[in-house]
This record gives sequence, structure tokens and C-alpha cells, in this order.
Amino acid sequence: MCFATIIPQVYEISWATSLPDLINELRKTYNTFWTKERLAKAKKNTKLSIGEVITLASIVQNESYIPEEQQKIAGVYLNRLNKGMLLQADPTLVFANKLWGVQRIYDKDKDIDSPYNTYKYKGLPPGPICLVKTQVLLQVIDLTKHKYLFFCAKPELNGYSDFSETYEQHTKYAKAYQKAMNKKGIK
Repeated sequence: MCFATIIPQVYEISWATSLPDLINELRKTYNTFWTKERLAKAKKNTKLSIGEVITLASIVQNESYIPEEQQKIAGVYLNRLNKGMLLQADPTLVFANKLWGVQRIYDKDKDIDSPYNTYKYKGLPPGPICLVKTQVLLQVIDLTKHKYLFFCAKPELNGYSDFSETYEQHTKYAKAYQKAMNKKGIK
């Protein structure tokens, strides 16, 4: 059973439940979530396989906890995938470097040779970086279509991001964000 096939929720399992029964319960929940309609919508909106949708959602979940931001961020990553660009997703660096709890990514963190380093390797990483909440999967399936290729957390550090179509605009947003991080002493 693959990590991506587990739908996070509360499972009521007896201590005497066999492994095959547990796997069947996990499969049943997965199949209940991924209805034919939802599968078709995911394919239509993203052009990705379900495994890829889950992997993308795992990255998006680690970028923002705000539903409308998740939809826009998913749109950015899909735009980058469609253009053959590097995803350059910081959550994949956190995963690859095992930087649990880190608040800031540095250039040195981008040097790791890992298939999860989306600053080095194009496309999605080989699998999800976490168990994905169903709410996030739904946001990714209903991603916002736009022309943005970049985003950066707002300098207010309020969970929202500034989105941009050009690298020049993104650089301005990134400098403002980095200045705010420095001012707050976030290392």
C-alpha cells in the first residue's frame, strides 16, 4: 500500500484487526473519496494522474493553510509544470533536507541531491511529502486558473501570498518578505 493511498481521518480499528483487514479499510476509504466524478474532475482540471494530484496537494498543503491560497498556489505549480519550469517548492526542500520545524530556507538547502529537490529536478517529486488532508485535495482539484508563475509570502507574514506573472515582480515581493523575516529575527 502506497503512502498516497491513505486518506487521513479517524479510523476505528480493533487491536485484533488483521493487516489485510486494515488495508481493505484504507482502500475502501480511498475509493469512497475518489468517486468517478471526482476522478474525472481532477483529470479535467489538472491533466495529472491521481498520484500526481496527491503529490501536488502535499506540497500545496505545506505552503498554505488558507483554502483560497491553496487553490491559487496549485494553479502556480500547474502553470510551472505545463511550461516545463522547475517547481522550486520550498516544502520539498524541507522534506529532502529533513528540516522539520524550520521557518526559513537558505541557498545551501537547495544543494541537496534528492529527487525531492524541486530546485534541481523538473516535474513533481516521486511521491507526496506528507499525508494530505481531503480538504486540500479538494482545493487542488478545484485549483484557480490564472497566469501566475510565482508567489511569495506577504511581508505581513499572515499566511497570504503575493502572486506574480513575472520574475521581476516576484523578486520585489521576495525582497519585501525577506526584509520582514530579518526584521522579526526569523532565522
